[in-house]
Amino acid sequence: MAACHRRMLPLMLLTAVCVGCFGNKEELGLVTGQVTFQGKPVADAVVLFRDASRGIHMRAVVDKEGRFEVSMAAGYGLPLGTYQIGVAPAIDGPKGPVDLDELVAAKPVPRPDIPERYRDTQTSGLTFAVGSGENVLNIEMEP
Repeated sequence: MAACHRRMLPLMLLTAVCVGCFGNKEELGLVTGQVTFQGKPVADAVVLFRDASRGIHMRAVVDKEGRFEVSMAAGYGLPLGTYQIGVAPAIDGPKGPVDLDELVAAKPVPRPDIPERYRDTQTSGLTFAVGSGENVLNIEMEP
């Protein structure tokens, strides 16, 4: 009987570890959309997402058609909640969490299709609530 318990111990420990790993996973809402300026797609930009109360600062790369999809190390999407939104010219850098203060303080890139007020999540006036499932965020910028 003791030998049986010794053989079961590694299996029980592995089960406990796996339950711990998957039990704390935060739900993500899939976030996709398109960025336009005066009705035309904005290419080579990033969409900024900020939830300062939870310390979440993410960016999603915008493709040539102005489309984007948010992805994190934990998967596609963002944790559920409300975010301040901004749009900035694309810069080289890592995907995922970013220091938005450094991004905003960087030398402005001349981009008439991205008005200055949209480049900062605190001045854009844009917010977006991420819920369960699929979320579509279409950003139509005006001068």
